[in-house]
Amino acid sequence: MGAKELVILLVCSTVLVCIALVHNTKAVDLQAHFQEFAKEAMQVGAPVTSAVPPGVLISETAASEVQQTDSVLPPDALKDLTRKLREAAFRANGGKPVDPLTETVRNEWHKNNPCMSREKLPLRYAARKFVKDLNVSAAWDAVFREYEILHLTCTTKVQLNISRSDLHQRNTTSGCDYLVCDPTAMSGLGNRILSAASCMIYAVLTQRVLLLPSSSLLAQVMCEPFEGSSWKVNEASIDLPVLSKFWAHTDQFLSAVDSSMGSLLKDTLIPNRAIKLHATDFTAELRFHPDKRFFCGTEQNLLRGVTWLYLTSNQYFLPKLFLIPKFRTALEALFPTRMVLTHTLRYSILPGDVVWQRVEQVHAMQPDRTDRRLGVQIRTNRQFQELHLVLEAHIKQCALDNGMLPHLGLAASHLNKSSQSTNYSSTEELIPAVQSVIESSDNVNRTTVFIASLYNDFELSLRSDYLRNPPANGENVTVVQLSNRLEQILNSIEEDEQALTEIILLSLCDDIIVTPSSTFGGVAKAYGALLPWVIETQSNDVGCVRGPTVDACYGVPARYLSCLYDDPELRGRSVVDVLPYLKDCFPGEIVGGIQVMTLQ
Repeated sequence: MGAKELVILLVCSTVLVCIALVHNTKAVDLQAHFQEFAKEAMQVGAPVTSAVPPGVLISETAASEVQQTDSVLPPDALKDLTRKLREAAFRANGGKPVDPLTETVRNEWHKNNPCMSREKLPLRYAARKFVKDLNVSAAWDAVFREYEILHLTCTTKVQLNISRSDLHQRNTTSGCDYLVCDPTAMSGLGNRILSAASCMIYAVLTQRVLLLPSSSLLAQVMCEPFEGSSWKVNEASIDLPVLSKFWAHTDQFLSAVDSSMGSLLKDTLIPNRAIKLHATDFTAELRFHPDKRFFCGTEQNLLRGVTWLYLTSNQYFLPKLFLIPKFRTALEALFPTRMVLTHTLRYSILPGDVVWQRVEQVHAMQPDRTDRRLGVQIRTNRQFQELHLVLEAHIKQCALDNGMLPHLGLAASHLNKSSQSTNYSSTEELIPAVQSVIESSDNVNRTTVFIASLYNDFELSLRSDYLRNPPANGENVTVVQLSNRLEQILNSIEEDEQALTEIILLSLCDDIIVTPSSTFGGVAKAYGALLPWVIETQSNDVGCVRGPTVDACYGVPARYLSCLYDDPELRGRSVVDVLPYLKDCFPGEIVGGIQVMTLQ
């Protein structure tokens, strides 16, 4: 191409851009607006940006009319997400910049919502001797700060004193969108934490204000995550879907989507009801996790017109958010190592002060100098005594073979036999119930083993081994177990506080050995950013196998993509075939589960 032709091309391009800019300033016909909105819903992979430059707050006049347009060039995902959060806060504040909290207000809030773990937990992780700690994510920090401003703006403006009769009126929410996340109460703490972490990420990605029912035990044992505001909401004031006719059920929303998209395909006028539903419950029939169509791009685009969204879950559904193109772009930019769960837990789902004080007490009980900490989490039913004994033998073999415990002063065969023949009752009389310390000189290694289990068989067996047959080199071994409940107790604050204490203590170890298919162990390894040693249950050749990721397992996802209005080439494909880092859960975990492969 010659110089003359190049000049002509540049002039033409400039004219076209100017025409486009002029066109975008004209009033938009309402029907055409709805047509474009639905077309955008079909273009799932198309990046969506605003006409407002990144980092620039829009004017008061334009605040309520931010136009979504397709960008020719891929947007900077982080700037795009930050801008959307700022615009949402700006609109929620009546088209005015949001004033930052004063130092007095901030100090008063922290006084009323103390959270010792926010400052001290990172120091504990950094102090581990055998683990390279995770770097703080500057990108996630910046995005989360913007989200905090949105959360504060909406909760302060509305104050959530919404009467039941006003729930379905748009003007009561002042331009804010909400996500009421209700982790299933009658589930283990691990399941509820994973569900809340999934809701947290989804709320940030969609600029929704995350709320937990005030009666939720999870909200009562965790710190308030957002500076200046609360994630607790009185469920009586918003009348949850199980009691209220104001919430459209999942099938109602999906029927409206089908009707609208069907009209679009027929090139006729699109009914408005698909985006006029004000409050929607988007939970699958069994209420364990969101409906499978929640993970479709078209449905997510249309959900932007729904002010109140309700989800109840006891599952870690976060991995499937990567399947939605517009979410995947932001997630990959925010978390290039894909340690999304770890950053979310450490940054925003932190143990309350009751739990943290228990964690500190346990550390104070341990020897002044501990070289290595080994965490062992055993999830099994005592009724299957034979399996329990096999697990004990495998755990010991795993720890010895991989240098996590010192060898005893006896043959390995004798070690395995001792785990099956120890008289636990007589041993318990000789050894203190909580921990045992084998004293030795200061110039030898010291190992602390922290055990989390419903039963104390393994604790007693391990302590007996090292008391009766101490290592020949004089290495010191301390065994700690805080509880042996014998059965899992649900819907109890005290039980949740104790369980969370044990999860955090496991996460503070240098190595962790976990039982397959346990969300308790899954949360612990994620908090600690630890690649786990997974107890081998399928073979007697090895005691354990190294897990490939610190991410938890989403145990009950829909395995095959069934999005009716998204990319037809993906329809019917297995979710693990779509993304290279989305894989089947580790062998021994739940069959059919998926998890994100993290990078260390």
